[in-house]
Amino acid sequence: MLKQEEIRELVKQEAIARGLFLVDVKVNNQNVIEVEIDSEGGIGIKECIEVNKAIEALLDREKNDFELTVASPGLGQPLKVFEQYQKNIGKTLDIVTVTGEKLKGVLLEASLEEGIALEVSEKRVVDGTSRKRAMVVEVYKMKLEEIKTAKVVISFK
Repeated sequence: MLKQEEIRELVKQEAIARGLFLVDVKVNNQNVIEVEIDSEGGIGIKECIEVNKAIEALLDREKNDFELTVASPGLGQPLKVFEQYQKNIGKTLDIVTVTGEKLKGVLLEASLEEGIALEVSEKRVVDGTSRKRAMVVEVYKMKLEEIKTAKVVISFK
């Protein structure tokens, strides 16, 4: 049986060598390997095919029969690694924190040490009146560990 950590290291090395980054690797007990890779500028089918061939060449089919799929993360899928946050600076994210708070805003910055900064704009009641509402902009800073899920908001505008 193939080991997930061994596959992860092989894929990570291949991805880095090609200017890509590893998002996820899954290996089930039937040796079905699913790899997600990405890059700062996005990734196409050509890169997926090249990485697929490179990984397949590194694995021994005589030892283990396997099925290999290399793809980019799908639209609307949660962000899984720090590089995805960096790639999406300036885009709108839907975030659910580990405490259950839901935020929607523009990702301003992403840092491994500092976490992220999210600019959230929302209408709020002003000065105790029930009719007057004003747009309030707040910047939320949070560590990556505080985020349960984060998804890029897809807009067709």
